[in-house]
Amino acid sequence: MSSLRSSVSKADVRLERKLRHEYAKLKAKGHLRSLYRNHYAKPVAGQTTTVSTVQTVACHSVLTSEPYTPTPIGEKPVGVQAEPQRDAQKRQRRTGNLVEGVPQTPMSSQTQNIHATSPDTAIELCEDAASESSPHGTASSLARRATQKGVGVSVQAHEDFVSEVAQLREYFAHVQTTLDQSVTERKQLRKILDQVQRAREQSSTELAQLREQMNRLSLIDSVEKRLQKVEYSLHRLDSQMELSTKMYLTETTSLLQTQASSGPRERDHDMA
Repeated sequence: MSSLRSSVSKADVRLERKLRHEYAKLKAKGHLRSLYRNHYAKPVAGQTTTVSTVQTVACHSVLTSEPYTPTPIGEKPVGVQAEPQRDAQKRQRRTGNLVEGVPQTPMSSQTQNIHATSPDTAIELCEDAASESSPHGTASSLARRATQKGVGVSVQAHEDFVSEVAQLREYFAHVQTTLDQSVTERKQLRKILDQVQRAREQSSTELAQLREQMNRLSLIDSVEKRLQKVEYSLHRLDSQMELSTKMYLTETTSLLQTQASSGPRERDHDMA
């Protein structure tokens, strides 16, 4: 990710430098054309010409038509007063020093290696400059082509970076959706757990009640069993008591009979 960002920033810096260089070149060419037209054009008298001046502003060339009516050198233009000294200086600069045989030109033309001798050459130079500045189209198209050629690889890297960011956004959206679904399911499970917890508490209460009832039933059962045992013991005691009563009665009867039989015998013995 950081490598892609650094490559994109470097490509932007290179593109900015290249565009600045192209802008400076086009600006210099337009300045030279306007300077040459203003100082060295010699149009023929009575001829009306339309000159197209290329003005480059922010890497866009705008063609503006400037109609003017040129006048021969030394004559006064319509509505303008002639300046003798200025015209003389211009003629001296154009003709040059005939003794030395070297034409005198301004320093700007010498530095830029531009020598003009006729209006025809001036027009041709302007046309050549215009054609050289845009051989295949306007400055905007050239800037677009330079951008496409200069940052071809960087544009591909930028597109890869953009596609990767889009994929990451889609993945993040998918993860967010999954997380929202998980949160919803968690809430539903929490509700179900609460319902189960309440059911468990209710079941525990019912179980405690059942245990209490069972304890009561078991207590009744034990009392009943003890009662049965007591009844059985009572029945045995009744039987034993009956038997004892019979035995007692039998012994008493036998004793009485024995006493009754022994009484007359003793009286008979006493009498004898």
